[in-house]
Amino acid sequence: WSLVIFGSSETWIPAIPSLLASIFTIPLMWWIGRRTSGPVAGLAAAMILAANNVHILYARTALTESLLCFFMLLSVSLANCMCRELTISPHYRFYPFMLAVLSGLMAGLGWWTKYSGWLSLAVIVSGTAGWGLWRYRMREWIWLAIHLGVIVVVAVLVWLPFYFSLNQYGGYSAVAENHRQYFVGWSGWLTSLQYQLSSQWQMSGLLTLLGIVGEALITRQAADEPDLSASPVAQQPLLQASGVWLGASWFLGLSLAIPLYTPYPRLVVPWWIIVCFLLGIVISRLGTRLKSVLKKPVSHRALAMSLLILLYGGTLLDKNLLGAMTWQPRLFIRDIATQVLERTQQTATQEGKSADQVICYVYGEPALFYHLSALNVLAAPVGHLDLAPRDPRMQQVATFLITGPHAAESPL
Repeated sequence: WSLVIFGSSETWIPAIPSLLASIFTIPLMWWIGRRTSGPVAGLAAAMILAANNVHILYARTALTESLLCFFMLLSVSLANCMCRELTISPHYRFYPFMLAVLSGLMAGLGWWTKYSGWLSLAVIVSGTAGWGLWRYRMREWIWLAIHLGVIVVVAVLVWLPFYFSLNQYGGYSAVAENHRQYFVGWSGWLTSLQYQLSSQWQMSGLLTLLGIVGEALITRQAADEPDLSASPVAQQPLLQASGVWLGASWFLGLSLAIPLYTPYPRLVVPWWIIVCFLLGIVISRLGTRLKSVLKKPVSHRALAMSLLILLYGGTLLDKNLLGAMTWQPRLFIRDIATQVLERTQQTATQEGKSADQVICYVYGEPALFYHLSALNVLAAPVGHLDLAPRDPRMQQVATFLITGPHAAESPL
């Protein structure tokens, strides 16, 4: 839609949905953290997410991970609000029913965004069911089950048009067959986990760890602010049970499921969302304990000095602290596209063909296809290698197959 609205004149336009979704996820994280464990937890979780290298990295891409995370977090948050309302009265009321409808709607939109969007339903059903068994008597459980059914039904109804649109491509079975090739199973679980840990460290590393410590110091100071500690939310119980159950379901489920698949780093992006949420809760608890131990508030000067020492010490430990992948320019694929255009035109001239009329089939590199198209090259994305020209007239046009590192990993 960003291309439809703004055109394709600028290379940053396809990244608009990811950027906006990543920005809106931060206040959403603050809101759900605040409702689950108080204002300090919400502030800490939002700050950790905003400074998370992986979150920043995928906000700058034209991938679907950031949008998926926004819909997934919003869907689970609305389900958590529904549970809070059912705690007050485990019967039918219009407000919790509408929360269930909205939660299902967001889950369906997440499912439209990416095939793994159904994870919202898995988190909600498993987490809420565990909370319900712990919270309710069996005769009261029926209303929780009805509301869960509403969430699932609405999500499926929202997703059904996409399901039927797949018939022209062989139906969902063809999609499932494609997904199956990325499943490594339990035999490859440990290897996939090791690779994911390594890649996440390279993308996050020491800077993320220093950020967590720095944010712990800042939220420790925030806990001393009278307006914050006196707010109505701060007077609520320290942990909301349904939020903890949903968070545990999200964290444990993804921690077990992600290594079952080929270790693409982007699979871990939704996992980071719940990690930031849980870290916010942990930091708020630590801040409360420190407050009772230290008695005297930390001065702003001491806080500033602590943050400077952290940053300077981290720079000494890691000279490439600010040279992480997150902060590097994202123009290298555009530069590669320019080089490809120059090379294809040169080759076409050497073969006695027109340098202004070249055809580029791009296999496995959608970003490269986009940048070639932006250079007015006649390019087409392909998912197969049966590209022999059947029209004799096409033999007069220089035709190229462009591949990259993704093609080397393809089973085709």
